[in-house]
Amino acid sequence: MAKYLQRVIFFSILGMLFAAISNTNLGIISQFASQNGNTWVGPLSVALLFLGLGLGALKNSYIGKINYRTILFFGACGWNIYLTFSVMFLFIGFSQAIIAVILLGSFFCGLMASVYYNGFNNFINECAKLDNKSGTYFAINICIVQCSNLVGNALSAILIDPLGQKTYSFVMLGCNIFLSFFFLLAEEFPKES
Repeated sequence: MAKYLQRVIFFSILGMLFAAISNTNLGIISQFASQNGNTWVGPLSVALLFLGLGLGALKNSYIGKINYRTILFFGACGWNIYLTFSVMFLFIGFSQAIIAVILLGSFFCGLMASVYYNGFNNFINECAKLDNKSGTYFAINICIVQCSNLVGNALSAILIDPLGQKTYSFVMLGCNIFLSFFFLLAEEFPKES
């Protein structure tokens, strides 16, 4: 077995679980807002999150200067802060100030979360380069990570009714925060000479 294949598989499964949980809460945010008479807050919040993700992806000069465990954990925190906003307004309700915090925070969380995607893809690329298995490792990664849609939808289909939306969101946030700490297991690669 190639030296870095186990890392690719482990971090791909971790990325899949992280994405599954994060993505299930995106739809719930819009639903909560709509149920509270703010039909535009949820979709705009998600749009601002993805705008931040897109703009943040353009800047990746930190790759190679900061270790991967820091990059992945910091980027995961961007998602976690965003999900915290969604859970936050469930418990304290809507006001103009809360809506402003959610919308502004969505953009900045997107910028933070873009660090995760830049770092994650570069981490897989480093593993692939070192084992000379570029196409294979990216195929394995994409196959595993794309299962996040299936896993996330199955989680929500199974758990939302028995737990309720609020409890489900809170539990999923806790799971994502827990999973974030596994990104700190990312090892550094040998420096090229």
